Amino acid sequence: MEELDIEFLTLGSTTFKHPALNKGLEPDQCFYIQNEARVRGKNRLDLTVDPPPDLALEIDITSRTYPDIYKALKVPELWRFDRGELQIGVLQAGEYVLVAESPNLPR
Repeated sequence: MEELDIEFLTLGSTTFKHPALNKGLEPDQCFYIQNEARVRGKNRLDLTVDPPPDLALEIDITSRTYPDIYKALKVPELWRFDRGELQIGVLQAGEYVLVAESPNLPR
């Protein structure tokens, strides 16, 4: 098995708000991968100047995921685990397109 050399920052369940859009979200887990260096060491993120997480993970057991909020905040990749099925959505032209493999974490 080939080892991937990827630097990433895990933020866990973090609340993200964008005041100008009047929207916020709290993924079950989120990761900065492509933008890890841009947010490393920050105690507080401001989505008006900082990028959104590169990857958000939602496990739909007790609450429902609202992809429209993730789209508004321009989260590039959204994984949803619902009823035993993993769906990987990649933001393309403002919409999530389901793909077979993550562009951020291939294989």
